[in-house]
Amino acid sequence: MRKAINRGSEWRKWDLHLHTFNTNMNKQFGCDVNTYLKKIESSDISVFGITDYFTVDNQFEIIKEFKDKYPNSNKAFFVNVEFRLNENVSNEPAGHVNAHLIFDNNIDESQVKDFISSLNLTQTNANGTFKKISDLQNEHDYQSATIDLKNIQDNLKSQFGSDKPYLLVFAAGGHGGIRPSIQDAGGDYRSKGALRNGPLSDELDKLADFLFGDVQSTDYYLNRQKKGDTYQKNTRYDCAIDKPVIKASDAHRLEKGGETNGIGDEYSWIKSDITFEGLRQIIFEPESRVSLSLEKPESKSSYLVIDHVEFKQKSNSPTGPETTSVYFNSNLNTIIGGRSNGKSTLTNSIAKSLGNEVFTSNENKSTYNMHTFNDADFKVYWQGDSEPNNDRQVEFIPQDYMITLAENDLARNKLIRSTVETDECNYEKIINYEKNIQENNSKIRQLIEELETLNQRLTNLKLPEGDESGIKKQLESINESIKEQSDKVDFSVESQKKYQQADDNLKKLTDKKRLTELNLQDLASIKAKKIKLQSPLLGTNDSDYKKRLTDFLCTLEQEANQKWQEKLLSIETEQNNRLNSFQEAINKVLTSPDYVNGQKSLKNNQELKSLSKSQKFESEKLVEFKRFESEKENINSRKIEKQNQILHTYENFKKYQDDLKQTFKAKPAGGKIEIAIDFSNIPFEDNIHYLRGRNAENDRFISEFNECRDTLIKTIFQERHLSFNTGGDADTLVKDVLSKKWTNLNYILKYDNDDFSQMSQGKKAFVILTLILEFSQDKKPVIIDQPEDSLDNRSIYQDLTRYLKSKKKERQIILVTHNPNVVVGSDAENVIVANQNSSKTPNKNNVQFNYINGPLENTFSKPNSKTLLESKGIREHVIEILEGGKEAFKERENKYTSEFSSSI
Repeated sequence: MRKAINRGSEWRKWDLHLHTFNTNMNKQFGCDVNTYLKKIESSDISVFGITDYFTVDNQFEIIKEFKDKYPNSNKAFFVNVEFRLNENVSNEPAGHVNAHLIFDNNIDESQVKDFISSLNLTQTNANGTFKKISDLQNEHDYQSATIDLKNIQDNLKSQFGSDKPYLLVFAAGGHGGIRPSIQDAGGDYRSKGALRNGPLSDELDKLADFLFGDVQSTDYYLNRQKKGDTYQKNTRYDCAIDKPVIKASDAHRLEKGGETNGIGDEYSWIKSDITFEGLRQIIFEPESRVSLSLEKPESKSSYLVIDHVEFKQKSNSPTGPETTSVYFNSNLNTIIGGRSNGKSTLTNSIAKSLGNEVFTSNENKSTYNMHTFNDADFKVYWQGDSEPNNDRQVEFIPQDYMITLAENDLARNKLIRSTVETDECNYEKIINYEKNIQENNSKIRQLIEELETLNQRLTNLKLPEGDESGIKKQLESINESIKEQSDKVDFSVESQKKYQQADDNLKKLTDKKRLTELNLQDLASIKAKKIKLQSPLLGTNDSDYKKRLTDFLCTLEQEANQKWQEKLLSIETEQNNRLNSFQEAINKVLTSPDYVNGQKSLKNNQELKSLSKSQKFESEKLVEFKRFESEKENINSRKIEKQNQILHTYENFKKYQDDLKQTFKAKPAGGKIEIAIDFSNIPFEDNIHYLRGRNAENDRFISEFNECRDTLIKTIFQERHLSFNTGGDADTLVKDVLSKKWTNLNYILKYDNDDFSQMSQGKKAFVILTLILEFSQDKKPVIIDQPEDSLDNRSIYQDLTRYLKSKKKERQIILVTHNPNVVVGSDAENVIVANQNSSKTPNKNNVQFNYINGPLENTFSKPNSKTLLESKGIREHVIEILEGGKEAFKERENKYTSEFSSSI
C-alpha cells in the first residue's frame, strides 16, 4: 500500500453498500472478477462496504483477491452483511425491513463467520428446528429467507460480548425501510396510515447506528426542518437522537443501467480516517461528518490553505540535520503537548515566516519572549504548491491577546475600528459622520472668526465726547440765543423761520444720506459672501440616490445665490438712487434763497456767526452720537444673529451622533455578535486648564458643563464671573468650548444581546475572538495560541467549541490548546501532538522537537515503541496529555448513544 500523507480526518467518497462479485441474489455484473476489481480500483471511491445477503464468505474472499491484485492500493474495505428481517412496518408482503451489519475491517474473519453460523432463520426444517444460514442453497432460498432481529441481537452479544466491532444499519425509508415510504422518512409517517406500526418503526430507529437513504431522509433523521435558509428543530419522536443518513449505490452491476446503479455511481462524503473507528465518528457528529453533496464539501481555495511546514533540526542521524515536516488539515488543526514541547514555537514560526504584524510592528514588545525555529530553515508550503511561499498572510492571535484587548478600552476600540473598516457599508457611515463633524467644525470656526471680527469692530467703535442729552440741551440753548440775536439784527421773524425750516430739513436729509451710505457699506459686505445650504441628508449606502439629492441641492444653492445676488444688486441700485436723491435735495436746500439769505445774515452778524458755528459743531456731534448708536446697535444685532448661528450649527453635532447611532448596525448574517455605536463625554478638565483655582463660580460652571454640556452651551455667550489663569479669558473660553472635541466615539459590543461590559472576563475574551473572526472578510488561515487561557471553562465548551465547528468550514484554523473540550468538543479534524526530546520522552534520532498528527479516531497502543509519539494513537495522546480528555470523549460519545443502540 502506498503510504498516504496523514492530514487527519479528510473528506472522502464512501460507498458502504456495493454487492460482492458473487452476490447471493440479483447478480448482474456480467463480467469477470478482474474487471470487477479493476472497476473498484479505478473509481474515485476511497472506501467500500462489500455486501452480500446473510453471508460473509464472498466478501472476505473478494477483499483478499483485491489486496492480492492491488497491494499498493489505498482503498479500504468493510464487510457488510444484509439481512431480511421478519419485522415488517409497511404491512406489504415484500415489506420486510432490510438490516445491515458492517463489521470492523480489522476484525478476525473467523469471529464473523462463527457469528453467522450461530444465527437461526425464521423458517424451520421438517423436524421443526430452525434453519441455519448454511441451509440456504440457491437464490430462491435467499429471497424467501428472513430472520428475527432479536436473534441477531442475542448472537451478537454471545459472540462479541461487551465489544461492539460492528454497526447496525437500516434502510431509512422506501422498500425495506423502517418508515413505510420515502415520503414518510422526510415527513410524518403516522399520517400515512401506518399508525399501528409507528412504535415498531421508532424502536428500530432507536437501535440503528445510522441509516441508508438519500437527501430526502437526511433532515428527518437529524431532527430538523428547513424553513427558508435556516433549520428549525423538528424532533421525529420524543428524545430522538440525531442520526446520520448515508447514501450508497446498492450496486449489483458494473455500469449504471436504467435505475440500477453501477460501481461508483452513488456515494457519500464522509470526513474521517478510513478505519472502523473513523466510520464510528459519524455517530457522534452526524451532521458535520457526513455530506450527500455531489462535490467535495467545505472546499477552500488552495492559496488559503497551509499544506505543511518544514524545518531542519540537529539529530544523531548519520546523515546529519533532519528535516521535520508537519502536515495540516484544511479545517481545524489543534496542537497539543506538555509544557515547553514546541506547540507555540511551531505556530510562532509560521506567523513570523509569513511576516505577521505581531512580529513586524515596532509597537509590539511582547515578541521578545516568543520562541521560533531558525528563520532560515523554516519553510511554509501552501496547498497545491511544490515550493515554499512566504508572501501570503495568516491571521495570528497570540497567547493572552484576547484578554489584553478585553481589558484595554483604547486597544479594543482600535481593533473594532479596524474590523468596521472591512465592512464597506457600515464604514461608509463612519466616514460620512466624520466628514460631517469636520465640516461642522470648520463652519463653527468660520462663524467664530466672524463673531470675533464683529467684537473687534465693536471694540474699535469710538464713543464721541460728551453725552447725547447734554448736546441736545446745548443745542436748545444755542438755538434760543440765535433767535434772540436775530431779533436784534435785520433778520425778520419770517426770514428766521424760513431759514430754520431749511436748516432743519438739511439736517434730516443729511441723516438719511448717512443711513443710506451705511446701507451701501453693509451691502458691499453681504455681496462678498455666498449662501450655503445645509444638507438634511442622513447616512445612506445608496450612492446613486445620494448623488441625485446632492446634485439637486447644489443646483438649488446655485439658483439661490444667483437670485440673492440679483436682489442685492437691485437693492444696491435702489440705495444709490436714494443717495443721489438725498444729495440733490441737500444741494437744493443749500442753494435755496431762505438758506442762503439766512447764512448771509448770520455771517454779517459776528455774534450770530459764532452762535451758528457752535450750532453746527454741536449738531455734528449729535450726528456722531446717532451714528455711533446706530453702528453699535447694528453690530450687536449681527453679534446676536452670529451667536444664534453658532449655537444652531453646534446642535448639528448631536444630530449627526443620533443619526449614526440609529443607522449603524454591524451584525454578520446569522451571527450573534453585534457592533453598535455610542458616545461618551470628555470631561471639561481634559480639554481646558486655565480656569483659575477652585472657587464656587468656577466649580459650578465645570460641574454644569460635565453634567449637562448641551444645556450649558446654549447659554455660553452669557456673561459669567469666572476667574482665569494666564492665557485664558471669557472670549477664549467661548471659543474653546465651541471648537474643541467633547465626545469620543465608542464601539459597543454585544453578544446574543448581552452587553460586553456586563460579561465575565472569560466571556469578554471569547467575544473578542468572535469579533476578530466573525467580521473578517478574509478567508486566510487563522492561528490561535491557547485561547482557553483567556476564557472560562463555560465559554470554552458552550461558545468556543460551537464557534470553531462552524468557522472551520469557512477557513483553515491552527490552534494551540491544552483543553480537551477544545479538541474533542470542536471535533478537530487534525490533532498535532508535540514532544520535546528527553530521556523519558525520546524522539526519533533525538531531534529536539518532533510532531505526529492524525484524527481523533486514531487509536492504538504500542507500549514497546522506542519513541514516545509512535507509542500510542492520537486518542490515547489526547487522554494522557489533556486533563479531562477521557471525560471529554465520553461526553461527546454519550451525546449520540442511546441505551438501545449500546445494548446490541
